[in-house]
Amino acid sequence: MIVQCPASGDELESPDIDGSKFDTIRDILLNNTFGSYEGQVLGPMPVVSSDQLTTPSFLTPITAFHWFINYGARFGTGWQNQATQQVIETPVAFSPQPCIPHIDVPFLLVVAEEDEMPWCDAAIARHVHASSSGPREVLEIGGGHLGLVYHDSEYFTSAVSAQQRFLANHPLRA
Repeated sequence: MIVQCPASGDELESPDIDGSKFDTIRDILLNNTFGSYEGQVLGPMPVVSSDQLTTPSFLTPITAFHWFINYGARFGTGWQNQATQQVIETPVAFSPQPCIPHIDVPFLLVVAEEDEMPWCDAAIARHVHASSSGPREVLEIGGGHLGLVYHDSEYFTSAVSAQQRFLANHPLRA
């Protein structure tokens, strides 16, 4: 498994000692019971905006605005600067933190020390990654959250090379 700049949270959650948080998340996903919970719809609204005061957006860092407008929205991509989010009030918050300890596969974490996106704290991501059961590797990358998605940049090339090496060293198992 390879994870790039994951949204692991801005703070550590209390440990899932008895596995009940994980069991609840797994049950909701496997049984598709999302419709039985209350929730609210946010949007449609812009994914990014250059002016958060007059046009708030889902992603607020200016680096996200620059990437989506200048790179992600290039001609022919079909990308539209609009999204809708549904927030569902489940008994346990959906988070990778209680789930990762149950993963027993080779795991490469690509983390940006200066990640500016909400929920993408690099220290939290490293802590969560360390709770996985399988072989683990960490690649520290520069350029913030979106630095490694600029094709043919130094960060992109470094991340792709590390991911190729990781996959070659840890072939998929049936």
